[in-house]
Amino acid sequence: MKSTDLLEEMRIIHQRIQRNGDFFRQYLGGYISDVSGVPALNDGGMFAFFRVTDKIALSFSDALKKAGVKLVAGNACGASIYSWRMSMGQTNEFTEEALQALQKALKEPNG
Repeated sequence: MKSTDLLEEMRIIHQRIQRNGDFFRQYLGGYISDVSGVPALNDGGMFAFFRVTDKIALSFSDALKKAGVKLVAGNACGASIYSWRMSMGQTNEFTEEALQALQKALKEPNG
């Protein structure tokens, strides 16, 4: 692979990750109390590390199950036990579908 091809591929991947960060803010912004990583706009990488608001903290796991979304608990990757990690490296379509389903589950009564 030529270096110009590699640079173009890296640019495309970076754009996809940033777009997924946009989706994260769009669909979960109102449910998040703290965020770092891609969606924070000032951090790099390919993950969102976040905490949900106290209002949904107890029902968030149930909403994940209902939506069919799998995330990594923060304590599994060295963060707070009350936080979560989401990969921003999936396709934009996959990420948007997952976040839409999670937002829908969070809006339903009882998370």
